[in-house]
Amino acid sequence: MDRKKMKGVPLLPGLGKTPVAVANSLVRHFGGAPFHGTLPELDGILSPGRKVALLLFDGMGTAILRKHPAGLFFLEHGLASLLSVLPSTTVAATTSLLTGKFPGETGWLGWTVYLPELGEALEPFTDRLVPGKRPLPEGKKDAMRRLRPTRSILEIFEEHGHRAMSLYPWDGARKGEQEPLSPGALLRKASSLLQEEGPDFLYVYSTEPDGTMHGRGTGAKEVSLLIEEIASGVARLVRENPSYLFLVLSDHGQLDVRWEDLSKVPGLEETFRCPPTLDARFLSFHLKEGREGEFRETFLKAFGEDFLLLGKEEALPLFGPEGPYLRGSIGEYVALAKGSTALYSSRWDPEGGTMKGHHAGIREEEREISLSAFNLP
Repeated sequence: MDRKKMKGVPLLPGLGKTPVAVANSLVRHFGGAPFHGTLPELDGILSPGRKVALLLFDGMGTAILRKHPAGLFFLEHGLASLLSVLPSTTVAATTSLLTGKFPGETGWLGWTVYLPELGEALEPFTDRLVPGKRPLPEGKKDAMRRLRPTRSILEIFEEHGHRAMSLYPWDGARKGEQEPLSPGALLRKASSLLQEEGPDFLYVYSTEPDGTMHGRGTGAKEVSLLIEEIASGVARLVRENPSYLFLVLSDHGQLDVRWEDLSKVPGLEETFRCPPTLDARFLSFHLKEGREGEFRETFLKAFGEDFLLLGKEEALPLFGPEGPYLRGSIGEYVALAKGSTALYSSRWDPEGGTMKGHHAGIREEEREISLSAFNLP
């Protein structure tokens, strides 16, 4: 087996055409010093003084755009084909886009991250401990931002005299009082913000179509309708704001999955120190001392046809350049899905294993994303 390639997509994230390169092109455009290489296709259209709006639609990878008719709108305006970082999941990918650095540098590695400072795993976006989604005690809340601090590219833009703003679907909503904005409503709000505030840079994030695909599957009619809504909303936004360069991309793609329960494999979870971390198709296993051989044999017997199992040292380069937090957060083994299988543990997550669509792995459907550009110079 060639471990450097899987379905024609490089395993290693590389330092080229990723969302990290997009971020670094923007850093240079707004006066900062890039952390990594930039994206030549984007550099060529970032004319001096041009205002930019960056729109990210979660899960709307290239394979999803090809699957739904309205996706052609974005493919026809394609500027570059990119690969998501690894793991190809929202925590890792959006943090990389907003910092210009790879997951291995930021420490924001996946949906759950093992924090040796706590001796437990945490969901970075919910600030809850796993298993059990337990709230952190008072005085220890906001753990990920305290223990894995990052610096946003928007801060860099501001430091160089450029007004930078962000817009999320839950902005302005009080918990329990209002649903997050739909993509159409979010894009209308973005247009008003651009016209009323006139920032030099605006970042807009939408949870769709990722959320709907998790529940309905990647080919569902509801997904087609959402992408139609997104396409028409972006077209209107572009027309209403001709002075802005609009960039549209995603953090990752999705594919339809089937679930397997780790708890059904006799003896497997007895080798774990804690639940697996990162994500369901890109898992880090933290093992009890002296149980590594037993784990490897048991895991490969149960899942060897579906997953590529790497030792820690072999897996570390997948996350990009190694920062100060990476090594302590990765277990003795990392498993990468080769097909459509996703893993969960009914012992630690009794309600898991229900999503129809998922991501985080190394397949082309999960990693390939398209950067589209509108209002070109």
